[in-house]
Amino acid sequence: MARQRPELLCGAVALGCALLFALKFTCSRAKDVIIPAKPPVSFFSSRSPVLDLFQGQLDYAEHVRRDSEVVLLFFYAPWCGQSIAARAEIEQAASRLSDQVIRPFYPSSN
Repeated sequence: MARQRPELLCGAVALGCALLFALKFTCSRAKDVIIPAKPPVSFFSSRSPVLDLFQGQLDYAEHVRRDSEVVLLFFYAPWCGQSIAARAEIEQAASRLSDQVIRPFYPSSN
């Protein structure tokens, strides 16, 4: 039979309690660091013909989509490298097409 050693058991329990006690007081002093988000800013320049709904106005985007024949929706993240790279192309396309009326083509039924 195995010999029982109560002093080892008591030592292990005391060590465990001391460890839990130390962890409680060292970890509870750390406070969460909360940094408020920066307010949204326009991604496109103010001179751009792009309608920039940078405050998340999806209801207005749906209104524009419903009332227009052709709409290009460009969802972007201002911190994303691909979005930043595409910004100039989107502005250029909007500048070129802003004064054009696009008429739908209906093939004749003849």
